[in-house]
Amino acid sequence: MLSDGRKLSKVVIRVYQDRNNRDSSGQIPLDTFGDKVYFDVKDLYEDAEEKGFPENPDKENDGETFGWSLTDSWHHLGNVYYFLLSIFNLIETSKDNSPIIDTKGSIQGKLIYSCNFELFDVDKSTKLNSLEYETLNELIGKNIKLIIDLKQASDIPEKYSYKTMCKYIWNDCGYETTVSEKIKEPVFNYRGEHL
Repeated sequence: MLSDGRKLSKVVIRVYQDRNNRDSSGQIPLDTFGDKVYFDVKDLYEDAEEKGFPENPDKENDGETFGWSLTDSWHHLGNVYYFLLSIFNLIETSKDNSPIIDTKGSIQGKLIYSCNFELFDVDKSTKLNSLEYETLNELIGKNIKLIIDLKQASDIPEKYSYKTMCKYIWNDCGYETTVSEKIKEPVFNYRGEHL
């Protein structure tokens, strides 16, 4: 707001990857839109006009043309929830197929993963038998190595399968799988070990 009470307007250009999905979008500065996107779209139109407006145009780089580079933009598809209570009770999850839940509560695919552990004595090298303990309360002063395997995702919606990866945070550090491109059921074969 200006000092005389007038409001200052700001123009925002919002770009949607899929016009039917209003939840996934990006913003383009007005300068970029006026100086770059306008001319890219104009060039695209002129190319199509020269080719007689083909029925099946090549849409491979549309995201880049309209200011939202699919190669640089990421869409948070959803979360897989794992409750550490099972680890607290020394129960391993050897193979689970959990839903990937988006912010609206809808399932956007599934993730196959496992969450296992190894127990070590104070010296961090002597292995302990997990069957001798009932909960982590009995292991105070001992060490636990958490082993997380992110194996494969499945049923990923096609429009989000351009680039896929998994990320998680453990003790305030971020970890991520390799990126799979243009695969609806990416195989990650990721293993993270945390002592």
